[in-house]
Amino acid sequence: MKKQMFTIILLILTSVTLSAQIKSPNKKTVPQKPVVSPEMSVKTKAEKWFKDFYVEKFFKDPYSYRLLKITTDSVSTKQSLIDSIYYIASEIEKCNIAEKDRTKENRDEWQKSYDEVIADLKKEEANLEKETDKGQIAFRNKLIAINKEYALKYLSVLKDFNIYFLNFGERTRLEKRLNSLSPKQENEFAFFKVKLDCYSKNSLGNEVLGRFQFPFTEKGSLPTSDVSGGVIQLNKD
Repeated sequence: MKKQMFTIILLILTSVTLSAQIKSPNKKTVPQKPVVSPEMSVKTKAEKWFKDFYVEKFFKDPYSYRLLKITTDSVSTKQSLIDSIYYIASEIEKCNIAEKDRTKENRDEWQKSYDEVIADLKKEEANLEKETDKGQIAFRNKLIAINKEYALKYLSVLKDFNIYFLNFGERTRLEKRLNSLSPKQENEFAFFKVKLDCYSKNSLGNEVLGRFQFPFTEKGSLPTSDVSGGVIQLNKD
C-alpha cells in the first residue's frame, strides 16, 4: 500500500512539473546593443554633419564628395583656448593695415573721408536729376562714378579696421579667460577636434584633396557666428 501511494504521489508531482513547464515558456534573450564609444559616435555624427551642411553649402560639386579619412582628438579647455588665441592671432596678422596705423584715430580719419565722399555722391546725384544739358549729364555721371569708386575703397579699409578691432578684443578676452582658469578647469573636456580628409571635384572637374578641421561634440557642432560652422580648410591656398 505504501508503495502504491508513493507511486501516485510521484506521478502527481511529475504532472505538475510538466504542466508548469508548458505554461511558462522560456524567456527570450534580448540581444544587448553594442556599446559605442564617444569617439566613434562623434565620428559618425561629424561626418554626416560635414556632408549635409558644409559640403552641400561650400563644395563646387557636392555629389563628387568622397570621404578618405576622419579622426578625432579630445581637447581640454586650456588647449581649446590656446588654439583659439593662436587662430585669432593669425587672423590679426592678415590685416591689410600697417601695424603702426591700427589706431582708432586713424579709423576716425578714414570714416571722415568716407562720410565726405558719400555726401558729395548724394549731392551730385541730386544735381544730376535736375540737369538737362547732355554735356553736364555726362560730366556728372563720371563724377558720380568716381565718388562711388572711392567710397568703396574707404569702406573696404573701414571693414579692415573693424575686423582688426574685433579680433584684437576677442584675443584679449580669451587671454584673460585662459589666465583665470584653475588647474581643474584647465583639464576639463571641451570638445573633440575632428580632422577630415576627402576628395571632391573643383570647378574644372578635377578631383582634389581637401583637409578640414572643426570642433564637434556628441550633441553636434559648436555654436559659432562663422557661416562655415567653425570649419577650417587646412590645405587652402
